[in-house]
Amino acid sequence: MQTMKSALVAVISLLLCSCATVTKSVGTFDVIGIVVNAETGKPLNEVKVVLSHEAVTASDGSISIVLGSAFTDNLGNFFIPKNPTEIVGGVGGLSGYIMEWSTVSFIKDGYCKLRSPYKNSIISNKNAIVFKLTESVNCI
Repeated sequence: MQTMKSALVAVISLLLCSCATVTKSVGTFDVIGIVVNAETGKPLNEVKVVLSHEAVTASDGSISIVLGSAFTDNLGNFFIPKNPTEIVGGVGGLSGYIMEWSTVSFIKDGYCKLRSPYKNSIISNKNAIVFKLTESVNCI
């Protein structure tokens, strides 16, 4: 009887631990890039660039946390410094999310808004990535 109680306590403890809220750090990398006109290849200045962390949960829907933002300079360059941010990962699973990713959004009057998934592995070499914005007459 004692063994059965011990086993039951162990199972309940395991279930409680597996449903614990998890936290994780996001925004642990710099974002470096260049924004150009998709047709001409010329750099675009004053483009607003926003880095956010997006996630979808099974129970709460989705979240979006802004990790940083910047504007491009006259040569189309931008830099968003790393901003390590602790987020609550929800209940269960590795982080509690079904899916999660970082996104960079580009906004400029007269151009189509661009949202691009951004992976830490892409930028770990510190090379600037070129993003091409299309003039708004061609937006889908």
